[in-house]
Amino acid sequence: MFGIATVTSKGQVTLPSALRRDLGIRQGDKLVLQVDGDRFIARKAAGFLDLAGSVPVPPDRGGEPWSTVLEHAHAVRGSA
Repeated sequence: MFGIATVTSKGQVTLPSALRRDLGIRQGDKLVLQVDGDRFIARKAAGFLDLAGSVPVPPDRGGEPWSTVLEHAHAVRGSA
């Protein structure tokens, strides 16, 4: 399958309907984008873990156990 899309002034791209249909992409689905040289690869995120790495982690927080990350998030947001 081959398709053409245009990037808008806001950096948005509309995927052609045939591509969305063939990949089973629906409104609200998340896509994982990966740079490969001068192109990018897009695929439908299969689940939450596919999104790992999509949010930058501050250098002083990398490698912390999940329980510590949750404690910190609750403390910052003021919820238990």
